[in-house]
Amino acid sequence: MSTNECSQRVIESIKSIRDQAGAVLDVKASMIRLDILIAVMLAYAARETLNVKGLFAELPYSDMGLRYHFRELLATGWIEMKTSDEDARRKLIYPTEILLQRFETFTAGVASLQWGEPSVAYNQVPVTNHNGPSAVMHAE
Repeated sequence: MSTNECSQRVIESIKSIRDQAGAVLDVKASMIRLDILIAVMLAYAARETLNVKGLFAELPYSDMGLRYHFRELLATGWIEMKTSDEDARRKLIYPTEILLQRFETFTAGVASLQWGEPSVAYNQVPVTNHNGPSAVMHAE
């Protein structure tokens, strides 16, 4: 395989991952939104506690930009916030069941790119509306 062919395959894979993230995770073309979801899932997978202050410090965006997307993700049921048992001032962030299910679908689709298995059937990918995750997409 030539360098150009390899580069093209990598670029196509990146585009496919981005397309799947948009369809499955409802990132609305926002890297901020995607990065928040990834940070929440990384902390969850590592069994680490993630608080609001730590999340905002970790991500390379303005507080205003983060706050907007963070509130929207809370309001639409993608993430949840709970008060710490040790310190009531500390707000902890967790993925909801919806995010856990969607991330499983998303990672299966990404894994299929690397190992050449059939990708996730888009007719099984749940989509969202303005009120949060809901219906199932019936695209080809």
